[in-house]
Order: sequence, then structure tokens, then C-alpha cells
Amino acid sequence: MENEYFVEKIPYRGYNIEIYRDIYSENPIKNFDLLGTFTSFHRTYDLSCKKNKFTDKNEFIDFIRKNKNKIVLLPLRVYEHSGISISTSNNYPYNDRWDSSHVGYIWITYKTIREEYNVKHITKKLIEKVENILIDEVKLFDDYLNNNVYEYIIKSNNNDIVESCSGYYGNYENNNLLEDAKYSIDNIIKEKIKNRIKLVKSYIKNNVALIYRKNFILN
Repeated sequence: MENEYFVEKIPYRGYNIEIYRDIYSENPIKNFDLLGTFTSFHRTYDLSCKKNKFTDKNEFIDFIRKNKNKIVLLPLRVYEHSGISISTSNNYPYNDRWDSSHVGYIWITYKTIREEYNVKHITKKLIEKVENILIDEVKLFDDYLNNNVYEYIIKSNNNDIVESCSGYYGNYENNNLLEDAKYSIDNIIKEKIKNRIKLVKSYIKNNVALIYRKNFILN
């Protein structure tokens, strides 16, 4: 029976890269050290991160007003339809009148930016850089919410598991999963060749008769 989390099998240099959805992926806003702080007051889902200190919506709004010119602030909008998706965008479907809503913000103070980047002045270029990072962090969380996280398992031709790695967020075709898996296979093959050459040299050094030497296939 096919594993329900199986996605694709890709042959590469005598091995198979099997890709699966990573069902044990970590919640990034709870377990990762993100730059931004997620503060949300959704009625059903907990969309606030561990750094969030606000439990009251009015308290947070008051904080924003007091720090109006000392904070980078992006909206958090969700689309709920057979699941939930989150974004900083106001484009469809995050502006759908029935299934979308504004639930909070991802933010960072200028004070924290200065500490993180070891700068005295906050430039427009730095703000743009920080905003892009915050957008990426929201996308990371959205990938988690939508099970868009993957792992790979490398198997030999006789179906033995050689190596595996998990925790690849986002589309597996462009999140470095395939590059990492192929790099691992390249290294496995290099190591096999290295060991075989070493063994051949030891046979030669110890004058082992040709009839006792193994046939070496460098794949």
C-alpha cells in the first residue's frame, strides 16, 4: 500500500530520492527564533508566537499607537476555507468578503532592529530588508499551516534506506531539498569510490593474488 504522505520518487545516479510530506514538522512561530513577533487575536486559532506578550487586543492597539514611528508593522490576514492560510497580502483570496479577515500583525521595533543589526540609524533600505524577512516568516508559517513541508529519503536499488532529512518548508522543487539530496548521493558515491580505491591499494601492497581480488564497479 502506498504511503499516503508519499509525493514523488526521483532516480539519481543509481539511487532513488523519495519525497514525502513531513508530518512531524515544527511550528515555526512556536519553535523557531524568528525576527518578527506574531500578535494575533483570532477567535479559533492560536496564531501568536512565543515572543508575543499581549493577550488583550486593546492593549496591543495602544502599544502600536505609542510606537507609531518606532516600529515595522505588517498586517496578518487569514483566508479560511477548508483550512486556514495566512499572509501579509491584501490580494485575493485574502480580501474575500466572506472567508478572509484581518487577525493581527507581525512586527518588530526599531530598538530590536538596531540590536539585531548592530546599527545606530534605521535606513529605508534596512526597513525594506526587514519587511521582506517578515513576509518570508509569514510564508514559512503558512507553509506549516498547509502541510507544505517535506522530507527526503535516499534509498539504494535494493530499497535499503541510506539517508534521510526532513524540515524543508515550501515547494520542494525550489526549497533546496533536491539539491541537498543529490549532494548527499554525490558524497556517498565519492566515499564508496574512495574506499574501493583504498582497498585495491591494500591488495596491491600486500601482494594479494588477482584471483582473490573482488570485482570493483564504480557507479
